[in-house]
Amino acid sequence: MEQQPAKAYLIDVVEVDKSKRIRCQAESCGHAVYARIHVVLDSGKFVVLGGSCFQRLYGMALQNAESHYGGSASYPTQLTEEMRALLTSNTVEFVELLEQRRQQLEAEAAKREEWLTLQASQRKAEVEAQSHGNNWVSERLAVLANDSDDTFDQYRYMWSSSWWASPEKLFADVRDVMVNPIHAAALHKAIVALVRQPSISPVSFAVQLENDGVPCSVTLRCLRAIRLVVRAKAVV
Repeated sequence: MEQQPAKAYLIDVVEVDKSKRIRCQAESCGHAVYARIHVVLDSGKFVVLGGSCFQRLYGMALQNAESHYGGSASYPTQLTEEMRALLTSNTVEFVELLEQRRQQLEAEAAKREEWLTLQASQRKAEVEAQSHGNNWVSERLAVLANDSDDTFDQYRYMWSSSWWASPEKLFADVRDVMVNPIHAAALHKAIVALVRQPSISPVSFAVQLENDGVPCSVTLRCLRAIRLVVRAKAVV
């Protein structure tokens, strides 16, 4: 058994098509390999090894190590032709590509988790509304509880320069100022569909939401409460 390296990390275990075999980079080896190819970072230098050479050189130090990017001898990462070419010609760039793919997959997973959380919140709101039946008497707007009614002839409404950060945070903000969960879900869905600084006016937006049963005044109050809309006295 050869001496074990002091600083070595298993980056990934990969596999290529048999017809596209690559050379093991172990000293005095050079065998063509395609399955269970081990990518190792040893003292700051990348080395690509076949399974036998990996066991010979790193078996004791990395026998139970998990690869950084998830590939294993049982489930190696399948490489595209582009990645296979990089593996042999520019291992540093190959690892950078692995990192980009990892970040992309994590971002997609986080986005899906956020979507699932939002869907669960909306389903919960619908169940709450059904359980309460028609007992909702009015909307309670916590921020604007003592404010006067919104009237179209006395005020003009403009979209604020600020905007919502995430659908989940937006839904929480809407629920904080609206009691009726069905109205909250409808308003949230409509806001998410808007682009920043919409071409439609806040009043027209509120009128459209009446088709979903949300009163115009309720929509305008909520938009002001969550700071998506500002109100000013109309010029007579």
